[in-house]
Amino acid sequence: MIEAIKNWKLHVLVLILVIVAEWIGAFSFPIGPGKVVLLPMLYALIMGIFSGPKFLKLANHKDMIDAGSLIGVTLMLLMAKYGTTVGPNIPMILRTSPALILQEFGNLGTVIIGVPVAVYLGLRRETIGAAHSIA
Repeated sequence: MIEAIKNWKLHVLVLILVIVAEWIGAFSFPIGPGKVVLLPMLYALIMGIFSGPKFLKLANHKDMIDAGSLIGVTLMLLMAKYGTTVGPNIPMILRTSPALILQEFGNLGTVIIGVPVAVYLGLRRETIGAAHSIA
């Protein structure tokens, strides 16, 4: 991981991708009663895919391995950010706890009712997908 941290080419590439993605910004458009929001993280992901060794070759195979080894560190930073965002909203989360608990009972109902019904109807491996999508 130390070598990955010292990979300046990777850091510069990621910085450029983030700057471009943030420059594009969020884009939203309505679809029926809802709205689809495309966030900069999606743009950065797509640009990162195209910068890899199979497309534009801005990053080689070693850079991809280095990036993979840094995923854990970046996810820890992201979770810390989410923790600081959620922390001040604890009273609101506690107020909505009954709804969250009822939702979990719905998920259990899917396992207790949905899976046996799917198996009875003849679904095999599709049972997991069907039960998950119903939940």
